[in-house]
Amino acid sequence: GIILLAQSTSTVHTLSNILIENSQIKAVTSFNNSNSIGNLIVRNCIVISHPGFSSSPAIEVFTNSGVLITNSIIRAPANTTSSIAGDGLTIQNNLFYSSGTFNAFVNLDNSIVQNNIFSRTSPALNIANSTGNTFFNNIVFGSADNTFTVTGGNSSSGGIVGDPLMTNMPNTQVDW
Repeated sequence: GIILLAQSTSTVHTLSNILIENSQIKAVTSFNNSNSIGNLIVRNCIVISHPGFSSSPAIEVFTNSGVLITNSIIRAPANTTSSIAGDGLTIQNNLFYSSGTFNAFVNLDNSIVQNNIFSRTSPALNIANSTGNTFFNNIVFGSADNTFTVTGGNSSSGGIVGDPLMTNMPNTQVDW
């Protein structure tokens, strides 16, 4: 389903202590950079962007604290250029995949990205819109851009560019 954490109105919302677990979701969004989200956990989910949100990432949360995205399968949306946007996120132990031409992130700031596999999805950041991120121990394979951004206030260590040797990996994103 679609999880609207706060609606796009002139009222600023503050939400906290939200768990989204063992679900297939199409979008998690605060819709407004002024809305505050604290202690959000997205865990053990399949995240696939909703086609109606053609210009938005599947997960887009800003002005937050304590946001954890973990142990999930995240498909780069077919109509946009990224899966996740936000500030201060912890993104760990996920599988990102797409057709090979998409970036996993856009407008990602001050976040920790660790122990993820990027299959045919680039972890590269647009440094004009993404700063202060730290990448640890990630694997990238089969993307048009197999690089971890280490400029613009971003850093990376322990990254591997190579086949993660997953068995029976689908050839295309629609095979999932």
